[in-house]
Formats: sequence, structure tokens, C-alpha cells
Amino acid sequence: MLFSLLLSGCGRDEAKDPSTVYVTDTVVERETVSAASTFTGEVEPVQQSDLSFKVAGQIVAIRVDVGDRVRPGQVLAEIDDRQQTADLEIAEAGLHSAEAELAQAEASAARQRSLVEKGAVPQSSLEQAEQQLTSAQNSVVTAKSERASARKDLADTRIIAGVAGLVLDRQSDVGAVVSAGQAVLTLARGDEKQAIFEVPEVVMMVPDPLAIAVEVALLQDGERSVTGRITDVSPAVDLETGTVTVKVSLPGEAAEFPLGAPVSGRFGRHQQVGVILPWTALTQTTDGPAVWVVDKDTCEVATRPVTLGDYEDRTFQVLSGLEVGDTVVTKGGKLLRPGLKVAEAEDAR
Repeated sequence: MLFSLLLSGCGRDEAKDPSTVYVTDTVVERETVSAASTFTGEVEPVQQSDLSFKVAGQIVAIRVDVGDRVRPGQVLAEIDDRQQTADLEIAEAGLHSAEAELAQAEASAARQRSLVEKGAVPQSSLEQAEQQLTSAQNSVVTAKSERASARKDLADTRIIAGVAGLVLDRQSDVGAVVSAGQAVLTLARGDEKQAIFEVPEVVMMVPDPLAIAVEVALLQDGERSVTGRITDVSPAVDLETGTVTVKVSLPGEAAEFPLGAPVSGRFGRHQQVGVILPWTALTQTTDGPAVWVVDKDTCEVATRPVTLGDYEDRTFQVLSGLEVGDTVVTKGGKLLRPGLKVAEAEDAR
């Protein structure tokens, strides 16, 4: 950036005009700047899943609540299993009956085979006995399948944790009637955490967005911060806000960051081309941040909307909105309005 104190061509004739405003300016030069931006987000688990019953029924027990940690194999919830228990008893009885009939059919077939060998009965008697045996064998296979199905239905009246995790949400209460597949609990799987941010697309438009370092801090305690790693940038842009969803993996030091806690994320410092100006050059319009730009031919000023980057102690970054060679007012801008003529301030000569 070149801090020029000369308004080329503005300062001689304009100085004779009593309406002329004296200002200090700079001529824009682009350079590589380190841009960093801060956004707010929320801590979420890396993996989470909704848990549901595989059969419909009335909930009779929910053994966990939000915030509880669970272990693999732990029973989390149950529905009324009286119908499933009765169905299993019927299936068990059906299997016992089928097995008894199979035993009789096997004995009958063996007896008929012996009699046929002795010539005491015709061959057709053995064939009939063997048909009955095949039918009995098929009945046992069917009965075993029905018992297995009944056992599964009974097991499906319970929600059992498949992995260790943390209960994030509880969507139902005891007494509620739920359908198969209806979410009852939400479980965070494991201890891995991430922060989710909605970030302007322009911030992520760099050669390697996954290389951007993100400093994540709890909003309620800004001193507790960790350095996260971007794992995913959504390709979908929100048409209303112009933002994309960015997932930032948090290291083990973030174990004490509560799930759902609001956090700030400082993205960057990635290198990009921009302009550095002193704070005194920044103004505000109804359209957002802007600077005063001087027309070199007329010496008149107008506001120019700009996109801001990082803020420093006494300077700010302009990422877009200015062109090389533009003349920007850096001091005296509060006295300006569009169309005013300006001249070089005496203390800048």
C-alpha cells in the first residue's frame, strides 16, 4: 500500500472554492494480505443417530435421559411386549407340535420301510409314509422360522445401545404409542466432536480450504480455545445468506466443550490479495461498509462499497471493491458527502 499525500490535480483551483473540503488520501496498491474472519457456530458430535423401535407399540420404560452416557448392550427403552411374548409362546408351541409330528412320521416311515422289505405291505404304503415325513420336515422348518421371527419381534420391543455414546435428545415419554421406525432417542456415538459454522462462500474460495486453520473458542469462556481442522465444506450455497456449511473437527482438548455450546471460529490466516487501509478511511452506508473514493478528473468524492477482511489494531483489510490506482480518502471522511470537491490538506503538503 502506498500512502500518497497528494491528490493529483486536486488542490490548486479547488482550494479557491470555499466549499472545498481538505482531506488526506492514499492511492490503492494491491498486496498479499493475511485474511482471518470470525464466525459463530455450535458444537456437535461427529456421529449421531436416531434410535427407534422396529415394531409399533406403547412405551413402558425409558431408562435414560438427555446427558446420560450409555455403554454397549445397555437397554435404553422398552415397549409393551405382551403381544410379542404371547406370539413367541404360540410359535414355541407350534414348533413342539411340529417336532412331535416329525418324530411320528419318521417312526412310521421306518416301520413301513421294514414291512415293505418283508413283503408285508405294498410299496405304495412306504411312499405315502415318506410323503408324510417330508411334509412333517417342512412343517418343522416353517415352525422354526416362525419362532425365530417371534423372537426377533420380542427383541425389537427394546432399544439397546450398539455402541458407547451420549444421549442428545429424547423425543418420547412413557405411555406414548410409537410406530415402527419413529425416533425415540438421539445418541451421539463416541466422544468425537466438531463445530459447525455457516461461513460466507467468499471466505472459502481459496485453493485449499481444508488447509485453513480454525481457532475455536467457547463464547462463554473465550480463554478456552483449541485449533480445529476443517473436514468438510458443503458444496451447496444458501441462496439467501450466501453461506456454506463448514465442519471443523475438534481435538481431544475440546472434550470439555459441551455439545450444543455456542462457539466462535477464527478462520485463517490464509493468504490472498487485498488492500490495507487505516481505520480512518472506513465509513458506513445503508449498503454496508464503504470508503470515500476521489474522482481524479472532477476531484469529487463518492462512496464505494467494499468487502472487508481482517481487522488489525489501526488498519483493516479490503478484499474487494477497490482497483489499483483508486484514490481513497484516509482522513477527513466524516466531513464529506457525495459530490463534494476535495483538495489536499495543508498538513499533508
